[in-house]
Amino acid sequence: DSDAEGAFDVQLRARRRAYDTSRFSSALHEDVSRVLGRVLGVDHHNRIAAGPLTVDICHMPTMTIIEAAPAWQFYVRSPQMTALARRRQELLQAMGFSVVRVPYHRWETLGDDDEAKAAFLREKLPRVVLQSLPDR
Repeated sequence: DSDAEGAFDVQLRARRRAYDTSRFSSALHEDVSRVLGRVLGVDHHNRIAAGPLTVDICHMPTMTIIEAAPAWQFYVRSPQMTALARRRQELLQAMGFSVVRVPYHRWETLGDDDEAKAAFLREKLPRVVLQSLPDR
């Protein structure tokens, strides 16, 4: 039993330092940003202030916020967003932003397939963001 706990502690520490906390809110945020920039070629900013909030990713020319939605933004064993996460989205929309959510449970199903992740983002992003992409 203690071996299992020790292995879990090692995995937890590895996940905590697996991303740059000064630039990203989570490993999910870092991965979404990587696919958005390196695979799709979308110029964007990470961890910027939007009024009283700090948002994960912003495509400034189109006022589009891409929120990497980790497990804590959902009720336990449910795909339903918490009231706090919904209020956050409503506030961003009231400020004039388009909000795209990337739920952790959907992103995780895509595994290590960058093309599948890029296709997922293409499907979720507003057309105006996609029109700004270089031809690929």
